[in-house]
Amino acid sequence: MSATVGSSGKPSNGHAPAACNRCRLADPDWPFRYSASLAKRLPIVPPWWEAFTSFVAARHHPGRAAQVLRALGAVLTADPSRTSPQQLVQRLANGNDAPDALLRALTAFFTEAGLALPPDDSRRRADKRRQGYLDAVPVSFQPAVVAFNQNLLSERDRARRSVPGRSATSPWRTSCGSCVTSPST
Repeated sequence: MSATVGSSGKPSNGHAPAACNRCRLADPDWPFRYSASLAKRLPIVPPWWEAFTSFVAARHHPGRAAQVLRALGAVLTADPSRTSPQQLVQRLANGNDAPDALLRALTAFFTEAGLALPPDDSRRRADKRRQGYLDAVPVSFQPAVVAFNQNLLSERDRARRSVPGRSATSPWRTSCGSCVTSPST
């Protein structure tokens, strides 16, 4: 059997050339091959699977794209009944069961395609920070600090609801109940 020279200029015997790990990880077709292989193993393949594969492959290094697809495959395998875009984004935003790269990629893909609304990242990050502060409190002070935190949050929500016609995130300020002034610059 004679060896022929492939398009890369290296000898080929008709089979895929054995590549080093570095070259295999950088192969731009790897995310697509991995996605096709993973789709065969998934219980239910979502209708947006191929479009998401193309989206991730275009925006990430092939190794990272395969990593994101692997994480998504694990999430879809864990609960195959929840494959709707909004459910996935909310589930990943509320839990810690997937890497941040997957949440960012899914959020960007679904919002760009108009399939889901973005999660409330600022509130989620604030809740995570608050929980970190509460976890750092010594055990002897935790009941008092947790009670104070709950009181602070409930008072904040009550204050938001008590101002008529104004949401907490509104840029408009009211000086009294009857007149509205423009936002400060």
